[in-house]
Amino acid sequence: FQVKCIQLLEEGVMTGHLILLKDITDLKEKERELISKSVAIREVHHRVKNNLQTVASLLRLQMRRGLPNGSEKYFQESLNRILSIASVYEVILDESSTDTVNIDKLIKKIGNMVVYNESSNKTLHITYQTDEHINLVSNIAVSVALIANELITNCLTHAFNNQTEGIISVVLAYDTESDTVKLEVQDTGEEESAFQPSFGLKIVTTIAENDLEGTFNIDRNSIGTIGKVEFQHKGVD
Repeated sequence: FQVKCIQLLEEGVMTGHLILLKDITDLKEKERELISKSVAIREVHHRVKNNLQTVASLLRLQMRRGLPNGSEKYFQESLNRILSIASVYEVILDESSTDTVNIDKLIKKIGNMVVYNESSNKTLHITYQTDEHINLVSNIAVSVALIANELITNCLTHAFNNQTEGIISVVLAYDTESDTVKLEVQDTGEEESAFQPSFGLKIVTTIAENDLEGTFNIDRNSIGTIGKVEFQHKGVD
């Protein structure tokens, strides 16, 4: 019970007390159920993260033991995709959240990982201009994570073939007027003007249009190549 005591005054003199009792059993039961549900959801996230990291470890082990000629690139791309999804659950657990993901932290985690895993001798840098207050539910965050991974990987694969160094710039912004989230990945590459279809860009297009109900465009500009994904700010906590 919740107990509240109110003094009764008459002409400034206390004449008694009014005791109010409120049964809050149902409220406490709902609180306990909510806590149990939150704990269960976090446990699921923890197990998903561990399982994905196990798969990643198996891929790394296979890569160390040797791969057929020409297949290393595809194993590394698959490894990056798995780690990008795992990053969603790592951010959830790091932030002590139930099911929302700080996209700023997620994008930086993925970008740094992909650039670090680049095995070439090129000098590559990645910069970020991101909104720190964009939070999305986990299923939307997984889609954003895969898109970010593919766009950054596309820069590393195609943009700097004839260069010894380059810069990748990532912009993440929320437009309050249109209620949309915008992700842009710009490189300083000197690649050819005609884009070649790739599996990675196909993934971006499919996820952007089908999962996020948004748009994806890639084009050349005065700096290099820029990929843009835009979608409604749905699923926000």
